[in-house]
Amino acid sequence: MNSILESSGIYFMVDTLEYLQRGGRIGRAQGLLGTLLNIKPLLTLKDGQVTPFDKVRGRAKGLERLAGVLEEAARQGPVKYGVTHGDTPQLFAQLGEKLAARGGSGPDLSCRVGGVIGAHVGPSVIGFSFHRDVGW
Repeated sequence: MNSILESSGIYFMVDTLEYLQRGGRIGRAQGLLGTLLNIKPLLTLKDGQVTPFDKVRGRAKGLERLAGVLEEAARQGPVKYGVTHGDTPQLFAQLGEKLAARGGSGPDLSCRVGGVIGAHVGPSVIGFSFHRDVGW
């Protein structure tokens, strides 16, 4: 089981800080400043907790950074990945293209996030999950 967890990752970007602020994950000042500076937080799931791993200015840089994460993982061996989004088909398509170019193939799974997750991160969330092919 540990080899599966160690060879997997979940990464995503929220396009607006509004829902993180509403849910109490960030304060009002942080939300305002982040919005004014066009900050896009990049988050990951680590030990069952959502944690920040980077922040960029602008959507395009965020998509590039997410694609870079998959590229780094693919350098260590073949990966299988899935792409997900809230309600942003255009961002979904853009990220899918970038990931396919960097990961060596298209996604193995495509889906939308559920309502519970969407309520916390907003409808403009975009992300992916992957696992290295460890030969099970």
